[in-house]
Amino acid sequence: MRLFLFCFILAFLPLYSFAQRDKIISIERKQQQGWRIEVYKGAIRQEAIDAKKKAYSISEEYLVYMEYAKPNYRIRVGNFINLAECEKVLAQLKTAFPDATIVKATVTLSPNYKED
Repeated sequence: MRLFLFCFILAFLPLYSFAQRDKIISIERKQQQGWRIEVYKGAIRQEAIDAKKKAYSISEEYLVYMEYAKPNYRIRVGNFINLAECEKVLAQLKTAFPDATIVKATVTLSPNYKED
């Protein structure tokens, strides 16, 4: 649930400001072209949800995204800017998802913290 909330915040709010001891800390979300691993593509929502849970259990350190573009759901893993790292994770996921593939995507990088 915490991961879902974190993903929701990162996906829909581009800039946050928090007060901390008379300082404002801004968190800015950066995006660039990179890769994700697509582990599921299909029209059945429950299968997509199950694939998302399974992908997260295999690769807990990477974010798992569920996207819907009528009529298909897509489950994608990670935010990779290094293709070699993406291929390494793909090899792990292939055991559970034999049809998993690497796809180009706009990826979200870790937030940069700036003190004003």
